Amino acid sequence: MKEADLEVNANTYNALCSFDRPNLYYMEAIMETLEDKKIKPNTDTYTLMIDTYTRELDFKNANKMFSAIKENECIPHIYAYEALMRSRCKAEFPNEAREVIEHLHSDKPDGVVPLTSTYNVLLDYFESHGKDTEADEIMKLMKERGVLYDTHSYNALLRAKYNAGKASMALKIFEKWNFRRDEATFAIAIDSAVQAGQYDTAVTLHERAKNRGYVYNEKTAMPTYYEPIPLVYPRRCDYWEICGDHHMTWDR
Repeated sequence: MKEADLEVNANTYNALCSFDRPNLYYMEAIMETLEDKKIKPNTDTYTLMIDTYTRELDFKNANKMFSAIKENECIPHIYAYEALMRSRCKAEFPNEAREVIEHLHSDKPDGVVPLTSTYNVLLDYFESHGKDTEADEIMKLMKERGVLYDTHSYNALLRAKYNAGKASMALKIFEKWNFRRDEATFAIAIDSAVQAGQYDTAVTLHERAKNRGYVYNEKTAMPTYYEPIPLVYPRRCDYWEICGDHHMTWDR
C-alpha cells in the first residue's frame, strides 16, 4: 500500500478484524501494531475491542474501551453504545443497558439516537432469558417512540415466548402478525410447533421453509435459552417419520 501511495490508517487495520468474532489475542496484536506505527485508533477500533472483551467476560476492560473513545478525542457512534449495552447485558445488568437507551433517547449525545438495532440488544437479552413480559414492554416502547420493528425484533419476541414456555402464543404471533420472515423466523416457529405438540403444523412449516430455500438444522436453529431446559426431541422435522398417531421416530 505504501508503494501505491495509499494511506494506512486505523480503518485499514479495522478491516483486518472484519471477520466474525476475532479473538482477544488477535485484537490486542492489532492494538499493539497501531501503537508501534503511531496510528490513532478510531471509534470502530474501540468498538471492536468492547465486543472482544465482552466475549472474554472482561467487562472492566470493555468499559475502559468505551471510556477510551472520548479520552482519545473520538466520538462514540450508535454501534459503540450498542457494544456497551451488549457488555452490560452479558454481565447481567440489563437495567444499565436500558439506561443507555434512555440516555440516547433523552439527551441525544453528539446527535446519536437509538435505532431499531439498539432496542434489539435488550430484546436479545430478554429472549435468551425467557423473559417474554419484558420483551413485550420493549416492543411497546418502540411502538410508542415510533421506532420500526425489523425481522430481528419479531424473531426475538417469538423466541422469548418460546423460551418462556409459551410456544402456542409464539405460533399465534407467527401466523397473525404480518412481518417479513427469514430462516430464523421459520426455525423458531418450527420449534414452537414441536413444543406445543402441533407436529402437523411443524411439518407444514418445514415444507414452507424449504420452498423458500431455507435450511433447518441444529447448526442454524440452535436453542438460545440462557439456562438448559428439557427439549422435545427430535427437533429436526426432517428427521421425523410421522405415523398415524403422530408418534415420532428417528428415520436416519
